[in-house]
Amino acid sequence: MEDKIKQVLEEYGLTESLLTKEELEELKEEIVAKEQGFEVLDGVLATPSLYYRKK
Repeated sequence: MEDKIKQVLEEYGLTESLLTKEELEELKEEIVAKEQGFEVLDGVLATPSLYYRKK
């Protein structure tokens, strides 16, 4: 699961250190949901404040 999280974050140009523990847990749930065939419409990575933390 850690590799999948890192891969998803790399696709968005982010790192694990930018996310809170809660956000990481939610991201894990989203990855599992996608693997089960669900579509995540408004996930953790859709939060604009996450990208402001990057700066």
